[in-house]
Amino acid sequence: MLESFSAKQGDLFTITSFAHLFFFFISAILTLILIMRLFTKESIVSISILAMCGWFVSLTPPIVDLFVSKGKGGYIISYLFEPTDNLFHSFITFFGPSLQNGMTYGIRTQTILAMLLVGLYVYIKTRGILRTICAVILVYITIFFFAILPTLLTMLEKWSFTVTKADVVDFAFLPQKIFGISLINPAKIFDFKITLVLTLIVALELALWFFLYNKEKWIALIKNFRYSRFLLSITALGTGMYIGLKITQSAFVPSFMHWIVTINALLILFAAWIYSICTNDITDQKIDKISNQKRPLITRILSTNEVANVGLVVMLLANGVAFTLGLRFLTVSLTLTALTYLYSAPPIRLRRFPFISSLIIALSVLLALFLGFMLISKDQSLVDFPSSIMITAIVLFTLVANVKDIKDYKGDKEAGIMTIPTILGQKRGKLVLGILNFISFILFAALLSSNRFLLLIAFCFGVLAFLLTYDKKTREAPLFVLYSVFFAIMVVFLY
Repeated sequence: MLESFSAKQGDLFTITSFAHLFFFFISAILTLILIMRLFTKESIVSISILAMCGWFVSLTPPIVDLFVSKGKGGYIISYLFEPTDNLFHSFITFFGPSLQNGMTYGIRTQTILAMLLVGLYVYIKTRGILRTICAVILVYITIFFFAILPTLLTMLEKWSFTVTKADVVDFAFLPQKIFGISLINPAKIFDFKITLVLTLIVALELALWFFLYNKEKWIALIKNFRYSRFLLSITALGTGMYIGLKITQSAFVPSFMHWIVTINALLILFAAWIYSICTNDITDQKIDKISNQKRPLITRILSTNEVANVGLVVMLLANGVAFTLGLRFLTVSLTLTALTYLYSAPPIRLRRFPFISSLIIALSVLLALFLGFMLISKDQSLVDFPSSIMITAIVLFTLVANVKDIKDYKGDKEAGIMTIPTILGQKRGKLVLGILNFISFILFAALLSSNRFLLLIAFCFGVLAFLLTYDKKTREAPLFVLYSVFFAIMVVFLY
C-alpha cells in the first residue's frame, strides 16, 4: 500500500502481486539469515529471530521515496530490466543511473541499511574486519542478484549469455501460453513467472536452513520420506500430463518456464507428502514404538514440536505454490492436505478402517493425476479427463494400497486399528492382500481395454505383486515401484 502511494500509479496490490511479494520477502530474509550464519557460525535460530525483528527495513523504500519526492510520489520500484552488456556497469555503479524507476532512492537506502546491519552483526560476533567486509559485499551481490532476476531468467529462457533489453521486456510482459495456462495481462505474466522462480529459491533455502539448524535432524528427516510411496504421486503427475498432452494433441515444449511450472507442480506434491508424513508420525507414535522403531520421533532425534513445525511450513509452502499457479490448483492442494489430515488425525482418523484408509490414498493419487492434467488442459478444466481412468485408478489403488498395513501389523493390532492383517491375522491377511493385488491388476486392464496383450501384461504384474506380497519378508518399496510402473505402462499403451 505504501508503495502504491509513493509510485502514484493506483493500487499495485493484487492477488498475484501478493504471492510475488510474499515469496520475495521470504527469500530475501532467508538469504540474509544464511549469509549471517555463514560468516558467524552462530545459532541459525537466534539469527532468524534477530532478522525477523528487522522487518521495519522493508518499509524503507516507499517512505524514503515519498520523502525525496516531498510527498508528490512518482518513484516506481521495480526490478532492473537490463541487457547483459549493462550488468557489470550497473553492478559497479550501485544499480546504475536511474533513480526514479527501478532501484529508486528508497531501494538503495534499504540496500545500504541491510549491508550495514549485517556487517554490524558479523563484526560484533567475530571482530573480524575482513570477514565483515566479505559479508557486506555478499549482501550487495545477493540483492543485485534479486534485482536482475528478469535478465537472468531471460538468459535461461533463450539459453544465451547475451540478451537485449527488448528480450528481457518481452520475456517479462508479452502474452504467453505455458502448457494450458494462458498468460495475457502483462502485470500478471511478470508476477507469475518471477514468483514461480522465487518459490523454488525459498524451498531450497528452507532445506538449507534446516540443515544448518541441525545436520543430524536434517538427515533423519530426509531418510524418513518413504520415497517409494511418493513415487506413486510422481507417476500420477507425469501420467496426468501425458493424458492431457494426448487428449489436447499438444506438444511438450521443453522451454525454461515449462520446466519451472512442472517443477513447481512437483513441489506441491512433495511438500504435501512431507506434511502427510509429519501428521502421520505425530499421531502414530504409539504404533511406531512397536512397528517402526527407527522413525525420528521414536528415536527422539526429532521432537514432536519440530515435526509439527516442519509439517506446518511445508503445508503452507504447498498451498502457497498452488495459489501462485491458480485457484484451481489451490483447490487440489487444499483437498490433498485436508485428506491427509482426515486420514491421520483424530477424532476422525480414517486410517482406522480397512479400505476407507486405502481409498484416501487412492484419492490422493487421483488428485496428483488431476494436477498433471490441469497443467495441460485449457483453463485448467477437468471436463475432458477420462472417467474410465478416474474410476479404474480409484479401484486399483484402493485395493493395492492396503499392502502398507503389513509392516504395521503388530502396532496396529496393539492400537486397535482395523486392517486386513489385524482382522484376519498376519498370514491369512497377507494371502488376502496378495489375491487383492493380483485381482486389481487384472481388473484394471479388463475395465480399460479388451486387448489381450495388455491383459497378459496385467497378469504378469499381478503374479509378481502376489509373490512380493505373500513373501515371508514383505517389502513394500518394490510393490509401490511395481504399482507405479504398471500404471504408467497401461496409460501409455491406451493413449
